Amino acid sequence: MKVLKNKDTLKFNPYQLARLEDLLQNGKAFISDVRFNDKNFCDKLMAYKGPEVDTAWFFNHMNSLDGVNKTASANSITLDSEQEELLFLKYNYIKKTINSIASLNVGDAYDRMLELDDMSIAVRDQLVGANLGLVLKIAKSNTFPCVDFTEALSEGHVCLLDAVEGMDVSKGGKFSTYFTTIFIRALIRVNKSNMKISNSSVEYDSSLHDAPAEDNSDNLEFLDLISQFISEDSDMLDPDELFVLRKKYVEGLTLGEIGEYYTPVKTKGQVFYVEKKARLKIKDALTSML
Repeated sequence: MKVLKNKDTLKFNPYQLARLEDLLQNGKAFISDVRFNDKNFCDKLMAYKGPEVDTAWFFNHMNSLDGVNKTASANSITLDSEQEELLFLKYNYIKKTINSIASLNVGDAYDRMLELDDMSIAVRDQLVGANLGLVLKIAKSNTFPCVDFTEALSEGHVCLLDAVEGMDVSKGGKFSTYFTTIFIRALIRVNKSNMKISNSSVEYDSSLHDAPAEDNSDNLEFLDLISQFISEDSDMLDPDELFVLRKKYVEGLTLGEIGEYYTPVKTKGQVFYVEKKARLKIKDALTSML
């Protein structure tokens, strides 16, 4: 197992150190391409910027928990096939380069590893942002009875992140088709999971835990399960998800109050998105037990 060289890490903060340790120990999963052997091509690839993407419009849809505007339209750019291919290639080449540097475990390369990691995240966000319009389109046309619009948006964003990681442009095909398949399968899974939860529901006071309006279909049994996952510190949930669930279900804070703990402050919609991811994981775990 690779470890950080102590004398070379004094200048990094705890967050940077955690990222470096993860990069050294786990590396970055990437999809290779024969063109990565062409230095001139890779140099041009690293210089390619792609179009700027604005994602603020999407998260505005997540900010109103009392009724999301289903009639609103997407306000995002659409990548053409060449732009999309170049960004996917760049994303995977950056991750490949990170692994190459990490394998050397040279102290003076730590800065470069963090720089490349930031670049990979930026390219990933470009690809995600450019396809959020497709998430909105599918969510608006969702006909699954046990998946509400906001949950479909949240699930779509998670699926989009997964699809970006798994897309292999060398095999051809459109990313929109690849993503849509993943998203529809996820909606089927969530709908089935929610149906099982709903079938075992009991009536209770919806004001408990300060739950948002669309969560009124939940039940005491499910809330108990959330508490169990929190108390067990399950590896299934990441620290951010555990933090939000604890603040909401243990301390009884509202989404707005939880958002105040972050710097910069998170909106209700952003906190709700974190909670939804955690709840989906718990629902999946529950479904596997049924």
